[in-house]
Amino acid sequence: MRNYVDKPFNGVADIEDVISAYRLILGRNPEYAGFKDYEKLIKNGISLDELFSSFINSAEYQQKIEDDEKVLAIDCGGYYVCVKKSEQDFGRQIVNNKTWEPHVVNVLSNLLKEGDTFVDIGANVGMMTFAGAKAVGTSGKVIAVEPNPDNLQLLYAGIVKNKFKNVCVMPFAASNRVDIFSLDGGTSNTYLIAPENGKNYLQSVILDDLLKDLTSINVVKM
Repeated sequence: MRNYVDKPFNGVADIEDVISAYRLILGRNPEYAGFKDYEKLIKNGISLDELFSSFINSAEYQQKIEDDEKVLAIDCGGYYVCVKKSEQDFGRQIVNNKTWEPHVVNVLSNLLKEGDTFVDIGANVGMMTFAGAKAVGTSGKVIAVEPNPDNLQLLYAGIVKNKFKNVCVMPFAASNRVDIFSLDGGTSNTYLIAPENGKNYLQSVILDDLLKDLTSINVVKM
């Protein structure tokens, strides 16, 4: 194996850079005709910046980005969860596996029964929320607490897709005080930090205050 750490860097692309660009940017091996075209460019001297630009501006890559950003309704066994393939914390895994943390889904399905009230704190895109909504039925109720604005759009899309009428979304962060926080972390699996340390501001609430009028709560997932 070549020692790439010690390899001189001059900003000029070589044939190995072309192969890497195909795999890293387009997600595939090069086809013969395209590879031969890049071989000619390499011989004439193409910079890494020019090589990179040619790949990310290609019609194939633009289509790949568009496809990855589409909202997909994934059948997770009795209900749909809406995700994007481009989202790597949850989305891509749900697209590939048609589930997320199935052991938790199974526990919820066993604990909840028709007519129950389920509170999902940190609902994300709705995998547990929708499992709960299916389990409690039309006579039950699910409270989905989720502050991340990107997750919220997918959560709402899932509610519409499933035609759930028993899910109430609280677009806040659960806290011990009413305050303003920022989000940090991954693309969808995020956590709260002090507002002066970040951006994407959001409102926190005290759940006890918001849920005080419920006559019962049967299961809480945090």
